[in-house]
Amino acid sequence: MNLHFFRHKMICLTAIGILMPQIILAAAPKAKSAQQSIFTDIALHDGGVLVGRLAGRDSAMVANKEITVRRETEVIAKIATDKNGQFIVNGLRGGIYQIESEYGVGQFRAWAPQTAPPTAHQVAFLVPNNENVVRGQWGFPAYNRLRDTAGGVGPWTWVAIGAAVAGITIGVVALTESNDSSP
Repeated sequence: MNLHFFRHKMICLTAIGILMPQIILAAAPKAKSAQQSIFTDIALHDGGVLVGRLAGRDSAMVANKEITVRRETEVIAKIATDKNGQFIVNGLRGGIYQIESEYGVGQFRAWAPQTAPPTAHQVAFLVPNNENVVRGQWGFPAYNRLRDTAGGVGPWTWVAIGAAVAGITIGVVALTESNDSSP
């Protein structure tokens, strides 16, 4: 095999091995922007009535569970859901509320009647905190398990590191052997 051809291949492999980790890491998920709200907008009904529903882990509505409504640190109401998983809190005014149950916690921005933006919901849905939610950009569970057990480094990063090490090693060996065979 032509030594000149082999050297060019080693240089290309080394360059690819060095650049590959940067390419893989360049597509990291975006951080939450400051404009995204952590609250869900809820329109209060006439008389300051908040209507909500509690869903269980299987997405079915949950009956007879205690709901606590807080405004800052003050407990506003402790109520139970009805047979349909619905709860109603009367006498609220606009503001930020935390609604919690044994299934999860939600942060809601309640709007006084006829002042809510068009995107505001009519019903506050409280859904369980589910750690198994699959996000679109991280939806491959085997990748997540491997990444989490490897200190946060994904499998493609390890492949890229291995390719870089192999490329450098082969390049060094090739140069050493070519120097040894020189007259």
